[in-house]
Amino acid sequence: MASRAGAGRVRGRSAAAAEAATAASLSGRDSRFAGNLDAQAARELSSPARRGVRALVPGLFAKVGQKAYRAANMAPSSSQGLTDEASDEERQSDALKKYTESAPLATPLLGEDTGPMPLRERNGVAVACAAGAALGALVFGYVLGFSSPSLPGMIGRVFSDVTCSGKTAASATADLWSSIVNVGCMVGALAGARVLDACGRRGALIYVAGPLYAGAWLLTAKAHDSGTLIAARVVLGAGVGVCSVAVPVYIAETAPVSLRGALGAANQLAVTIGIFLVYLFGLLEPHASLSYACGAKQEGMARGAWRRLALVGAFLGGALSAVGSLLPESPVWLQRRGRSAAAADALRRLRGGDADRAAAELAKLADASNGGDDEGMSVSDVARALFSKSGDAAVRAPLLVAMVVMVCQQFSGINAVIFFSGTILNSAGMANQDLGGAIVMGIQVVATGISCLLMDRAGRRPLLIGSLGGMALAAGTMSLYFALRPACPPWVALGALVVYIVSFSLGLGPIPWLLMAEILPARARGVAASAATLLNWTCSFVVTETFADLVQWIEPAGAFLVFAGVCVAGCGYVLVAVPETKGLQLAEVEALFVARRSD
Repeated sequence: MASRAGAGRVRGRSAAAAEAATAASLSGRDSRFAGNLDAQAARELSSPARRGVRALVPGLFAKVGQKAYRAANMAPSSSQGLTDEASDEERQSDALKKYTESAPLATPLLGEDTGPMPLRERNGVAVACAAGAALGALVFGYVLGFSSPSLPGMIGRVFSDVTCSGKTAASATADLWSSIVNVGCMVGALAGARVLDACGRRGALIYVAGPLYAGAWLLTAKAHDSGTLIAARVVLGAGVGVCSVAVPVYIAETAPVSLRGALGAANQLAVTIGIFLVYLFGLLEPHASLSYACGAKQEGMARGAWRRLALVGAFLGGALSAVGSLLPESPVWLQRRGRSAAAADALRRLRGGDADRAAAELAKLADASNGGDDEGMSVSDVARALFSKSGDAAVRAPLLVAMVVMVCQQFSGINAVIFFSGTILNSAGMANQDLGGAIVMGIQVVATGISCLLMDRAGRRPLLIGSLGGMALAAGTMSLYFALRPACPPWVALGALVVYIVSFSLGLGPIPWLLMAEILPARARGVAASAATLLNWTCSFVVTETFADLVQWIEPAGAFLVFAGVCVAGCGYVLVAVPETKGLQLAEVEALFVARRSD
């Protein structure tokens, strides 16, 4: 009996110890699980019911942890046996008290007062305003893409100086009409500084870009001679130049920090959508082929298809002015003009009526502008900052970054890739060049849309570095393809084409415009953005006019090798000189350049 009772006590103590160890393990695990759930419950939820369930579950796990802790610390010891009940109760009380003091419930149970939950940022108005402003960028893309589906219906009818090679028609006047849009863009970009500072960012869209678009498109639709078409094309370019300054600046100055990258990239997304739409309309709308001027008349073709495309452009231009009138003005511009009350009202609208949030942002704007009337820097001030050592270095550094990135964008070879896309697709078995152009632009739209999603997650620098690296690899591959053709299979060039367009769309397409609006200081933003945009369109004009000569001189293989070298050099520059602006207020970005200059 004694040995059986002793064995029973040993088995009892062993079981109690095992139970205590298990309970202690559960206690730690459940407490950690409770802490994790508690962090989730602190986030804002979409309904009171879900908040109640999220609040209840961690509390229940914490209660389980209390019981486990009690089991782990209150097992009877061998010396006391099972008879010291009073002493056990005291230890239970002391242990429970210690537990609740050291590990209180982080999340209350359902029904207890949790205090106010954090409110979700109201960004719907800011997103809608960015979309409204991006309509200007959509017309920008529509202008650039218009020549592709329109030239076949113009050559031989409006442009009469036709040169035939077999059934292929060419016209020097048509080439001039197509490329002279760059001259108009340069004029618009140059005037953009005064327009943005005098009329405001919103005013530039309503009173300048919209009317220029609508009037020039109507003139194009009614034109019957080459001179009228060329004049209208220059005016359209001027509208594009103004929009290419105004739209990115407006979006950057009105977007919340958490969405500024995505909304800024939406500017380039709208451009690609505009090009895609005009390609798609041209694909769906029957039009004469270029063989019309040098071969038999194509029956069933609509001779005036390009006129209807121009009328669509006129409608979009009018819509830009109408939509722009509904947008609030940039609070940054208003504050720098000394109109603090108007800036506060604009911020309240942009932040969905959140007065506290608007007041906090307004205070930062007031600090950045020293609370006074500031008309901004003049053209001569910005020129002095750029070219003279006595100029403002806080303007020079970001302006140089914006300009170098713009140069990389144009000399990276994107125009060459688009130019040769028809040849590459044709070698892969796609004879319909209209369909090929629409497919290329469709890929660009999708990839640019993905960049909008990544911009505020991955950051500007990683996307830009990855973009330039991918483009360098793709351009080098296309150089190899053209050097080894016809031994090299067409799928190599087709794959390189897709990689190049996707890489460009993820980084080098949208980010230069976004960086331009982000890194330039507010006091010089209008003039400096105009200078960077002017450089962009000047480079575009140079590439357009010299690309054919470059290909004739060093062959396509050599041209693509040059573009690959430009991408590699641009990647190195970004690594050294371009800062990350993700998550920073515009005033903080400006301070970042000041701090880098002082280091």
